[in-house]
Amino acid sequence: MTAPTGLPPVHRTEPAANPAGGGLYSAATLVDEPDPPRLSGGVLLESTNTGAHGRWSPGTDSEPADDKGGELRGLPERTFPATVVWASDDRRIVGVSEEDAELAARQTLRIAEPVQVEDFLAQLMLERIDATHETGADGADGLIEALAHVEATAGASGLPLTVHAPRHAAAHAASKGLVVRRSDRLETPVGNRWAFGAGYAALGEQLVATGPVTVYRSQIEPSVALQLADNSRMSLVERDIAVTWDGPLVAASISLGGA
Repeated sequence: MTAPTGLPPVHRTEPAANPAGGGLYSAATLVDEPDPPRLSGGVLLESTNTGAHGRWSPGTDSEPADDKGGELRGLPERTFPATVVWASDDRRIVGVSEEDAELAARQTLRIAEPVQVEDFLAQLMLERIDATHETGADGADGLIEALAHVEATAGASGLPLTVHAPRHAAAHAASKGLVVRRSDRLETPVGNRWAFGAGYAALGEQLVATGPVTVYRSQIEPSVALQLADNSRMSLVERDIAVTWDGPLVAASISLGGA
């Protein structure tokens, strides 16, 4: 141990890190809304991918017209609520500019936001989960069965899928060849997107497959609170976020252990 010198420590700023990859933000489409539209009221999704459709045998009369078109029957709830994510920097006023304090809060939000949004989405999916569950065997072989179930069931929609899974499932999936890297995305062998969310703890031991996911984000709003009595300043940044998915919502349970 170095002997004390009596000199104060030298202040340094930690280099800015990038958010961890492989989660929801790597699999979803991110849409940053222009100011001033706010998302506090949520999003009503108008889908162009899930209209009425069907088939009939050639040479026969078509089905009655009232069996086609009309409302989108059998689809999940199309209104998606919003949440507010925030981060702050609380330091002494002297020695740290207001601009630096806000930049620090923005960097914290940049790192923490994806995990907070994953937690929000996990709760929402659990509220609306399809009643159809399949329970696979324990371990990585059961993970293959679970993935096969959700891809086959949700894949009947014809949409590309996003498969949501808790973070610790990634190692099991990779060990069985179920993870293929495409640039900055992780995909299943058939090309559906994995989202191994660090914020998906609420999902427990299950995979959830949805159609394509879009994350709508308002502009970041900064604010400052001063405490002159103790010479401190809190710089706060926050934004509204709504997450939507198109098409199906299917889950499969499995026990992997090691969570």
